[in-house]
Amino acid sequence: MKTKIIIAVLVLLVAGVAAFIYFLRPVAAPSINVGEEVAANTPSSPEPGALRFDVAPGGSSTAEFGLNEILRGAPKFVVGTTDQVSGYISIPDKDTPSKVAGEIKVNTRAFKTDDEQRNRAIARFVLKSEEPANEFIVFKPTEAVGLPKDIPLNQEFMFRIAGNITIIGVTKPVVFDVTATLSDNRMLTGIAETSLMYEDFGVSVPSLPFLANVEKQIKIKISFVARGS
Repeated sequence: MKTKIIIAVLVLLVAGVAAFIYFLRPVAAPSINVGEEVAANTPSSPEPGALRFDVAPGGSSTAEFGLNEILRGAPKFVVGTTDQVSGYISIPDKDTPSKVAGEIKVNTRAFKTDDEQRNRAIARFVLKSEEPANEFIVFKPTEAVGLPKDIPLNQEFMFRIAGNITIIGVTKPVVFDVTATLSDNRMLTGIAETSLMYEDFGVSVPSLPFLANVEKQIKIKISFVARGS
C-alpha cells in the first residue's frame, strides 16, 4: 500500500513539474509577420472603381483589448496590445459606399500586457493561440453606416462598420465605431472600437485564487494606418 502511495505521489509530482514547465516556456512565435500577411491575403488590384486601403505593416497599426478585474484584492484595468495587425478594406465605388469588403487579422500570439505571466496565460489558456486555427482573430467587414459619399480630406469623420468577427473558431456579428481621417496622400488613419461578451465566443478565464470579478465584457480598439490604392 505504501509503495502505491509513493508511486501516486511521484506521478503527481512529475505531472505538476511538467505542467509548470509547460506554463513557463515561451509562447510560440507568430507563424507569419504582418508584411507577409498583407502580401499573401490582399488582392493584387481592387475591383474597377473600388477604393481600397491596405493596413500598413511594420507596427504602425495596433490592436488592443481591455477589461476590469480584481487582482489580489485590488481593482485593475488590464490592457493587452499587439502590433501584429494586417489586412485591407475595400469600398466598391463612391456610389455604393455602404457596401464594403476585406479582412483584418490580429495575431493572438503577440498580445502583451504589463505582466509576462498573464501574457502566457492569455495566449495559452484563454485564446489558445498556439493552436494554428486560433492564431488569428479575423474581422470581415460587410457594411459601413454613415460613411460619407465623398470622404473629406484632412478632416476627421465618423461612421460605423459592421461585419463578422471570428475568435477561437466562433464567428459572431459585430459593429465597430470608427473615427478616421483621410490625408491628401491617401493615408487613412483612425481608431475603431467595439465591446464584446467574450463568453459568446466560448472564451473563458481560468479560475485562480488571487483573481476575482473578471468583467464579462471586453473592450476592443484597433488603431490603424492604412494606405489607399
